[in-house]
Amino acid sequence: MSSDLSCKLVDLSYKDLSFLPVSVSDNRHVIEHLILDGNNLTEAGLNLTDLVKLQTLSLNRNQIKDVEGLLNWISLRCPSLKHLSLIGNPGWPHPVTANEPELYEKYRAYTAKMLPKLRFLDSTPLRRDITVDQSNAQSTDLCSFLKIKYVYTGASSEGNRYIKDTHL
Repeated sequence: MSSDLSCKLVDLSYKDLSFLPVSVSDNRHVIEHLILDGNNLTEAGLNLTDLVKLQTLSLNRNQIKDVEGLLNWISLRCPSLKHLSLIGNPGWPHPVTANEPELYEKYRAYTAKMLPKLRFLDSTPLRRDITVDQSNAQSTDLCSFLKIKYVYTGASSEGNRYIKDTHL
């Protein structure tokens, strides 16, 4: 575990973790920056008590499928959070390859609503003036983008399955 509690940073990236080590829980009252990129963490693997001083949480490239549940957990447990990154998780709506282009903006607006002190989301500044269109946003619509619908797990790409040789 790479950590420096004098600067309150814990970096557990690429350690193949499914659950957080006890040392994180033991030092939860001093940790301000927690980097957990490239592990196998799920929502269940992040069950911790309050991290009241946590300002940065990076969970890039893990196995988080229920982003809504994670945001609810963070809103209750991490009141000082200013930086959050969830890039590359199965439940994360990719801004370029998502089936619906507005999905990522809904995700950003919902995250801004859930985490009022957040300043950066997925390494970009979070603008507070962007809101989800109220005409089509019921409470379930706001969160529906945060639930993973389908993840392709095969060995081949499905990207060009409709392109025939005659189209080239």
